[in-house]
Amino acid sequence: MKDWLRLPALHFLLIGGLLFAADAWWRRASRAGEVQAEVPKTIVISAAEIAQLRRQWYAQSGRLPDPGELRAAIDHAIDEEVLYSEALARELDRDDEVVRQRLVSVMGFLSDDEKRDATALYRAALELGLDRNDLVVRRHLVQLMRLLARRPEVPRPVTDAELVALLEREPERWQRPAEVTLTHVFLSASRRGSRVDRDARDLLERLLGEHAGADRASALGDPFPLGTEVRHASERDLQRIFGAGFAQELAEVKPGQWSGPIRSSYGGHLVWVRERIPPRVPPLEAIRSQLLQQLRDQRGEERARAKLRAWRAGYTIEVADAGQAEARFDPALYPARVDVTLPGPQPFLGD
Repeated sequence: MKDWLRLPALHFLLIGGLLFAADAWWRRASRAGEVQAEVPKTIVISAAEIAQLRRQWYAQSGRLPDPGELRAAIDHAIDEEVLYSEALARELDRDDEVVRQRLVSVMGFLSDDEKRDATALYRAALELGLDRNDLVVRRHLVQLMRLLARRPEVPRPVTDAELVALLEREPERWQRPAEVTLTHVFLSASRRGSRVDRDARDLLERLLGEHAGADRASALGDPFPLGTEVRHASERDLQRIFGAGFAQELAEVKPGQWSGPIRSSYGGHLVWVRERIPPRVPPLEAIRSQLLQQLRDQRGEERARAKLRAWRAGYTIEVADAGQAEARFDPALYPARVDVTLPGPQPFLGD
């Protein structure tokens, strides 16, 4: 008997039988998976949900959405449902620290047993299905799916040619504003009162008569908190330093001579414009990091749209009649312009 069990032919038959059984089981499991995958998943946007979307829009804007805006809101709601369902299918809610902390917090509020530890609270929350109904958990899972949708399967390096093409497509986006460098003599309105304009004109006449240069004239005025030299200032910088209107008046001043007085929030200024730099597009190296980030964002957005379209194709989507939803919502019953998040197209975040 023992010799018979040692026969290689018997071993061959046993191993072959096991392989055949494993192959048959795998084929059955595969066919079952294929059948299950072929069963369409359904997303239903009910009349009550559409009415809620219209109510949120009205609360935010004070008016009802037009048909196009309502379609966009419904489409966004469908996307959220798809992303949430895909997140659950991938079990992203399991062992996620944000989900865990949220469920422990909610269950701790609901539980009467103060001795329960975090693990017990978490398990109790799962048993009650709180992970499927909590809005914070839902939003977190949707956001995770948005991030996953943006992620590349295989990272692709960015070339300088792609960066240059991006820069050339939108030069106005990267254009740096005009800048000016100047020296000014300040005459304080708080010190001089009603004499400030007259004193400024007298000092300007003196400077022009003496052919005074910009270097020594600044000592003839009053102290200015931010100094008498302003270098490479844009219109926004000038507005921040001197107040509204200063930049517009300075634009008429010729470089290389004393001009003014120009009024600011603090008094009068005699100015000597040393240099004007016109608006210009910076070289590639100066904005390489910003261009890289924009290109990555664009690629991520394209990947996310493609993946969302593919995921949506696996669902049967049923949307209730808009007329039923309209009948469910009377604007007169709800106040306008309260703090409600407006549904609408959302960017895919991250890269």
